[in-house]
Amino acid sequence: NDWRVREATHKAHEQLAHKVGRNIAPFLKQLMPVWLTSQYDGYSPAATAATRAFNTAFPATKKTDVLAFTKEPVINYIKDMVLNQTIDTIGDQTATADENKCKYNRLIANSMQGLTALMAALPADLLAADDDPFYTSLKELINNNKFWKFAKYPDSLIRSAWFTLMSTVAQRTADLFRANAQKICGLTLGALDEKDVLVAPALWECALHTVNTIEDSWKCVNFRKAFCPQLRAIVREGGRGNASALFPNLLPLLSRIPHESADAFVEFHTEFYGFMREGISKTVQNKSQYECNAVVKASMECLRYSMFNSTATLAADTVQRQHFWTQLIREHLLTLVTDAITGASDMLSKSSLFTDLGQLW
Repeated sequence: NDWRVREATHKAHEQLAHKVGRNIAPFLKQLMPVWLTSQYDGYSPAATAATRAFNTAFPATKKTDVLAFTKEPVINYIKDMVLNQTIDTIGDQTATADENKCKYNRLIANSMQGLTALMAALPADLLAADDDPFYTSLKELINNNKFWKFAKYPDSLIRSAWFTLMSTVAQRTADLFRANAQKICGLTLGALDEKDVLVAPALWECALHTVNTIEDSWKCVNFRKAFCPQLRAIVREGGRGNASALFPNLLPLLSRIPHESADAFVEFHTEFYGFMREGISKTVQNKSQYECNAVVKASMECLRYSMFNSTATLAADTVQRQHFWTQLIREHLLTLVTDAITGASDMLSKSSLFTDLGQLW
């Protein structure tokens, strides 16, 4: 549990790997589970030492082969850590309760980050073979209820690692992701107003993978009662100091939202830009130019999408489309431009508003 011991161990491991060279091969399956996950140690010097030892032992051209060779013991180690181990089983009797809890949290987060890295590195044909032991173990992990409990675990690092891992699952083994559609939709599309700044970016990324991977994702969450209130809350608060990380996701998310009718399209988008104006005002009040820039840019990107997408959505009603355009320009765009020109907001005038305005048409 001592970070100094972990760092020193990996430094010694680096020297050993350099010394023995290829003779380390017979021991790889024993070493790799902890070696890989240790590269994501929350204590940066320890993680760096573990990574340096790995890079010393294997040239870049061989790393994928090494991970493929050891993937089965790695996934089994991670599955055991996540599903079977507890604070009591991994705890040290000489340590305090808080120290043991920190150790457990670190090992769980490291395990999820290590699995994310492993899945990202492995070729596709080694990930989705039904009869492959790795895939079988991964499936058992993903489908286990205890695994899903970590999505709401109190520790921020674990939750962030969990959502990042699920994004990778969506990209590399989409069938496992879709098999849990109901749960993942609720945890992402129904929880966008995440207040933990460390967790929110990972959750939003996972939400995008959800709508892109699960065809009927919007049927798994109540659009009006779950999704809309969550989106409204985070947008009208200007991202709660996290707009630069979250709001670039607004446009791709907006583009995936279905609407039952032309009237529903107009209603949603009209409300959305009202919330965006509130969000911009919030960042101005907080005197954060960086966050203001992020909200303004996202607002203009979304506005361009809404206006031009309405050409197809409202094609049958020219009058409604013209009214929609006029409303967006008058209530949203002109309000921002007026505030910037009159000096009501120096932050708006210093943002990308006018540059983005030039690209609107």
